Amino acid sequence: MTTRDIADAMGITVHTVNSHRKSIVAKLGVVGAELVRLATIYNHAR
Repeated sequence: MTTRDIADAMGITVHTVNSHRKSIVAKLGVVGAELVRLATIYNHAR
């Protein structure tokens, strides 16, 4: 999903989505492809 798609689906602004994304990246200490890999694993585990 694009950032705009996520914002629209959650009823929040694009800025808020980006802020949350930055916070997640900082807490996990990962970026790029590794972040996508972790998100995919988490989504499949749910």
